[in-house]
Amino acid sequence: MLRYLLTMLTLLIAVVSSATYATDAKPDIEQLKLLVETDPQLAIQQADAYLARPLDDETRLQVLAKQCIAFMVMSNYDRVTAIYQSAELDIQKPGNESYHVQIESCYARSLERRGKIEQALSIYNKLISIAEQHDLKLQSAWVYSSRGQLFSYQGKYAKSIEDVARAFELFEQSGEDDKHFRLQLMNAMGNTYGYMKQYDRALQYYHLVDEELSQQGDIIGQSIAVYNIANTLVNMDRLEQALTFANKARALSVKGDDKLGVAYADMQIAKIESKQGDFEAALQAATSAHEVFLEYDDTEGIAKSLLNKAQYLHGMERTKEAIPFAQQAAEIYTRNNTLSGQEVSYELLAELAYNEQAYRDAYLHLKKRFELNAMIFDKDLNREVAAMEAKFNAQIQVQQNQLLQAQNEVKEAKLEQAAAHREQFRLLILALLIIATILTWQLVINRRARKLQALAARTDELTGIANRRHILELLQQEWERAVRYHETFTVVLLDVDHFKAINDKYGHSMGDKVLKAIASQLTASARVVDHVARYGGEEFIILLPKVDKRQAQGLVERVRQAIESIHIELLNETITASLGYADFDGKESLESLLSNADKAMYIAKAKGRNQSVASNTD
Repeated sequence: MLRYLLTMLTLLIAVVSSATYATDAKPDIEQLKLLVETDPQLAIQQADAYLARPLDDETRLQVLAKQCIAFMVMSNYDRVTAIYQSAELDIQKPGNESYHVQIESCYARSLERRGKIEQALSIYNKLISIAEQHDLKLQSAWVYSSRGQLFSYQGKYAKSIEDVARAFELFEQSGEDDKHFRLQLMNAMGNTYGYMKQYDRALQYYHLVDEELSQQGDIIGQSIAVYNIANTLVNMDRLEQALTFANKARALSVKGDDKLGVAYADMQIAKIESKQGDFEAALQAATSAHEVFLEYDDTEGIAKSLLNKAQYLHGMERTKEAIPFAQQAAEIYTRNNTLSGQEVSYELLAELAYNEQAYRDAYLHLKKRFELNAMIFDKDLNREVAAMEAKFNAQIQVQQNQLLQAQNEVKEAKLEQAAAHREQFRLLILALLIIATILTWQLVINRRARKLQALAARTDELTGIANRRHILELLQQEWERAVRYHETFTVVLLDVDHFKAINDKYGHSMGDKVLKAIASQLTASARVVDHVARYGGEEFIILLPKVDKRQAQGLVERVRQAIESIHIELLNETITASLGYADFDGKESLESLLSNADKAMYIAKAKGRNQSVASNTD
């Protein structure tokens, strides 16, 4: 009720003042920008009131740019298109390049949401050229960020990282203190880690974004951050926590009158219900969400809901009904050139075809899925993300230092002004600040100690890779996932040949160097999704998800050769290792699988060492 009265009062003031506006009234663009971030519906109404007045061209374009973003947030793509068409001629004029980039990038984003990916990408490329030609650093950062998110949606993660990194760089160079955009970049960083399945790091960024948006009162932005948290927790199989955040995201979307946000939250809740075995309820929720996505012409949501409906029908063993939905999802993802969506769709189609005993179709779908997987992952992703994160963290630190310096200057000025007659109060404030600082520092120390303790519990002290305890936890998780989804994985055990002789001849310090060098080579040889750990003494272990021992053969042999190529100064010996590996057959226990790999390793030693042997259990 209060919001309604405020809205009516705002419109009444706008109408009364419109007759005299031309001489002394100007739209408050900063206030309008704030409303876009906190209450987009009210921002739209305020912008309409401004546009009802006589405005000069520049002011009109400023208002239209903000209104366009508000309509984009509210998923009203028809109004976004109308704004772009009404401003198209004006933004082409010299001197209006900034508004050109703002309004047309908003329009491109609406095209992207409607599945017109190539058209949106073409616009982004054009706007980047315009923004860079006129040295519009902040506007360039906006477009690079939008294009980077489009690439991540398509599964082109290397290109996505490159664009987001460029957005960070330009945002830093712009000198602007746009907190809302900085949070968008932090959210993009979280998305990147999420796509790479580094869920703990993704959660760190999402929680930061959620906290700051909550403080700013940005309900819709916060609902997206909370949705991302829920989605990440689902991927980590932390279902109870995920359900709490999914319900929170839904409540925020309802509060913000965001029907699409409600639909996405319902999809997330349905996903959790399916993992808990309630496929019928999940199917109903996905069907309801699908209707909303169709209403808004949201291509991404349409494809996701189709794919989820197929997955839930598959869970209920209604294979024939599931196949058309999976095929439609694959067609949409293929049309939009969305590699990650295609990969999941073809993986599901392969399972469905196998269940229908259409073995050739299953083979072709699975082959397509592996081709897509190879296109998605890039060995340099971790390194590029780390560099991007370091640059962004440095930028945040600079801004925090500047803010702290400004705050200190203000405090000092106030203290000096009040020192003559408020000495006791000043001393009290100083004492409280000291106490707060001590308590804060103690909290920081305790938090850092807990983090170090948690890291130490998972990390081998000598080599810096995972330890036996952590790898056993990961193996248990992978075994449970493989059982649930009828997949396989491979375990590789290796033992350093003649390690005791090296210790006896050169000393334990040389032995430590050998172990460190092997750990480094294993990490470099493994894929991004693999896990490397020290199993104990001179034994190491590698977990290879979603590959059988036939597929693992090449990687295992490369690992053996990499170890053989190690050169350590003052060590006049060739370092070799014996490797044994076994894959999960869908039935055996984890203990049996490890035993098979161990037996194969000892066979390799018995055959003369410096070789790899696969388990012959099958």
